[in-house]
Amino acid sequence: MATETVAQNVAATKAEKPAKAPKKVKSLNLRQQEARAGWLFIAPFIFGVCMFFIIPLIKSFWYSLCDVEFVLGGAETTWNNFENYVYAFRGDNNFLPKLKTSLTDIAWQVPVIVIFSMFIALLLNQKFRGRVFARAIFFLPVIVTSGIIISIINGDQYAQQQVESGGATASMFSVGSIKTILVNSGFSDDMVKLFVTIADNIFNITWKSGVQILLFLAGLQSIPGQLYEAAKVEGATGWEIFWKITFPMITPQIVINVTYSIVDSFTDYNNSVIQYIYQLGFKEMRYGYSSAVAWIFFICILIIIGLINWILSKFTFYIGE
Repeated sequence: MATETVAQNVAATKAEKPAKAPKKVKSLNLRQQEARAGWLFIAPFIFGVCMFFIIPLIKSFWYSLCDVEFVLGGAETTWNNFENYVYAFRGDNNFLPKLKTSLTDIAWQVPVIVIFSMFIALLLNQKFRGRVFARAIFFLPVIVTSGIIISIINGDQYAQQQVESGGATASMFSVGSIKTILVNSGFSDDMVKLFVTIADNIFNITWKSGVQILLFLAGLQSIPGQLYEAAKVEGATGWEIFWKITFPMITPQIVINVTYSIVDSFTDYNNSVIQYIYQLGFKEMRYGYSSAVAWIFFICILIIIGLINWILSKFTFYIGE
């Protein structure tokens, strides 16, 4: 009887306990909401990088170490003990000359593009009528840039030069005339070759300078006007103002533009090594060897960019230092 009474009391006590309230959902503060929105915003980019960059990059590196044969259902790879890399340096008579040509072209293209971009940016930074239109003209190639487009334009230019050179009269400003003038002026053969090469590629240089001009303009417009006013009060000339104020203040943009120009030149479709990689991979179907050549070229780009940035960083001036 006592046992039944205790059981009844326990049951009554449980019945008297109030039901547990449902758990409240923890609300996110503003910082957490912004973080979640940020991750959602970059999620497509992360997915694209993983699917279309990181995975193909890993596969291309593996292909460079193997003999690749495409069969029904996929690719078969066979480890070849770095034979692709050995053949690139010892057996291929085309790769090293093309790599040398590519490095030589970049050695003169990058300084010319950077200097030309700086000069044009200094002009466009001045106040004159039609300044906005002039800026749009120089930036237009960036909007329509394409290896196919510039190849077509270059082809049209070449055809036009052929027509003009075959005519009864030639322009005094043609490349041949410039070469004759320089030779008669006593310049060395190397200097003549350099000037003729630059003159022959002036269109390409202008075409590739849009981004660099924009970056230099941004750097020039960020220079405090008080520095120029103080320099003029002290009687500094325009030449002194440029070398003492303008040039040091835009050295960060010089580093960026040099790096961008190197990458742009290396990855240009007209680059001899890029064309060679395309030929090996998509015409001769030598996917393993083309991947090895691409990785060698990629490592060369990294070494050159790292070396140049290390050198230029010693002469770079940042505001606040």
